[in-house]
Amino acid sequence: MILLLVSVLLCCHAAVAVNGGSFMYTHPETCLPLVTGLIGDVQTVQTFRNVTTVTRGSTRRSTNSFAARTYQVRNPCDTFVNLIFRTADGSCNNRLTRGQSLQPLDRLLPAVYSDGIQAPRVYSVLGNGRPLPSPRVVSRVVHPDKIAPTDLTIFVMQWGQFMDHEMVSTPLPIEDTRGTVQCCGANAGPPTGLENSECFPILFPPGDPDFRGTCMEFVRSQPKNDSAGNMISPRENENLITSFIDASTVYGSTQERQDELRDPVKRYLLRTTRDNFPPDNGIDDCVKRDANDICFLAGDDRVNELPSLTLMHTIFVRYHNLLAKDLKHCRPDATDELIFQQARAIVGAVMQNILYAEWLPIVLGPSVRSRYGLDLNPNWRTRHIPDMDPSIFSAFSTAVFRFGHTLIPRSLPLSPTRRVLLREIFFKPFEARENLDTLAQGLVEAADSEDRTQEPDRFFVKEVTSHLFENQEGLKRGFDLLTLNMQRGRDHGIPSYNAFRQRMGLSRVASFADPALGTGGSRIAAVYDHVDDIDLFSGAMCEPAFDGGLVGETFSNMMALQFRKLKFGDRFFFNNYRRYFGFRDLQVNLLRRIRLAHILCLTTGLRSVQLNVFRVASARNPRVSCEKFKRDHPHMTNFQRYPF
Repeated sequence: MILLLVSVLLCCHAAVAVNGGSFMYTHPETCLPLVTGLIGDVQTVQTFRNVTTVTRGSTRRSTNSFAARTYQVRNPCDTFVNLIFRTADGSCNNRLTRGQSLQPLDRLLPAVYSDGIQAPRVYSVLGNGRPLPSPRVVSRVVHPDKIAPTDLTIFVMQWGQFMDHEMVSTPLPIEDTRGTVQCCGANAGPPTGLENSECFPILFPPGDPDFRGTCMEFVRSQPKNDSAGNMISPRENENLITSFIDASTVYGSTQERQDELRDPVKRYLLRTTRDNFPPDNGIDDCVKRDANDICFLAGDDRVNELPSLTLMHTIFVRYHNLLAKDLKHCRPDATDELIFQQARAIVGAVMQNILYAEWLPIVLGPSVRSRYGLDLNPNWRTRHIPDMDPSIFSAFSTAVFRFGHTLIPRSLPLSPTRRVLLREIFFKPFEARENLDTLAQGLVEAADSEDRTQEPDRFFVKEVTSHLFENQEGLKRGFDLLTLNMQRGRDHGIPSYNAFRQRMGLSRVASFADPALGTGGSRIAAVYDHVDDIDLFSGAMCEPAFDGGLVGETFSNMMALQFRKLKFGDRFFFNNYRRYFGFRDLQVNLLRRIRLAHILCLTTGLRSVQLNVFRVASARNPRVSCEKFKRDHPHMTNFQRYPF
């Protein structure tokens, strides 16, 4: 077998020299018709990973009968392994480093900084140093509390947060992650002038009904530096994680994190502790009642924020292990590495399918999805567009995808009969560990209207505008999530609402009475001096829902553009046609059948769920036995030969 494989590789103009010699080859895809069926696992081709240290050398003509163009390879993106499977950090997918972790966020419009370089956007277009209104005042006046449940389950909100953590994470300065930066004065008073240079505290008038003092802590996102350690100018912010929908929430965005999450003995599995939950992260970054409680380690560090978020991480860790065990049973001779990578590829594909086939059709209307090519047509496969940049743009991170904050309910159903205010369960993962099945049941059943996603509008519950993270250990008072959203946008130099309407081909808002602002026009007029001052997040959240979706016309177009980039700019997108690599037609069709309901039934103790768990059960969306979902889930015998 080995001799045959070597012969095939030699025919493909590949020559591997021992002890550090050069490796000469034609592009691997030209070899695959011959290699198909011969390479049984990733370990066989690990040699190709070990010869990738410098850039490509000069090219020359081959002297054999194939007369093919060969060249010296020192580029990890040209190895068989990285052509077949995703890298942990997102490299080797699109051109250069697009979509890779630790890269700058993209821009739809140039940044608008007060000094043109890095100072936050804080002044009105009217000039003369007139300031923009305090984000806290905008939050109170334009976006008050209102309870308006829908026929959507909390899974709509929760999947949105899970996907947000799948695509973007902007870092704060290292010292702030340690809790040492204080930007406000004593007792939430005005800054003393001695604060850190990265401070950007939120000031508001005295007499706020929810907060003492006149200052809310806020530290700017860490700027992206060049290779010499100097800040990129104008200031840009980096994305700590991969942009792609690649299940980085499960596996991490670095090789080190991925290795840490894998079982030390059975390397094809992910580590678990305590009744099949994610492992202990070994640090106290969540609320613990005693020494028996743990904070979980996952692909994304925000796993412990909410019990419902912890649930999402847990079910996908369990799902990976179920797939990996089945694949190992089908192919007991395969290496742990191959089984792990195959299961990881399937999990990423399932996430993409749930996002594009189940969740986005609720959030975005049909005409918008059609215009941007987001629907997964069952009769044809898409093709990767190499020139399309899949990077997350800053406005998507700081405004567009924060639309989900309006969907957040006041409480979370830890069971169908036990409802707990959000302020009581922030950073308490033990609630998920002790109540996972009943929490899943409460989220699915949505028996009470309060257990459902809230109406998508300009109103936000006070649990996030007055009590955010209020009962986190050591924190005596909460934050305002909307205020933080708008301040983060100004920190990143995000242009105004009107600028983005024009960028997306929409008419600019000419007055506060413009119908585009819906019922919020008069409220916005009470706090902003000019329509060109309106913050993107506040203005877009005032727009009426567009085309049957959950967001207005501005956010609909911006969101659709981002998800178009993530679909067509991802070489590994599961529906993409790839001649020798990737899923075959049969496998793609099987993946398209997998819903979030399948994952819940396979990984929790639920007995039944509705067909679409994002909507409450009804005659058109009936509850179905989990046994049926388990039987309907594709068997891994159909995937045992992926990707060959």
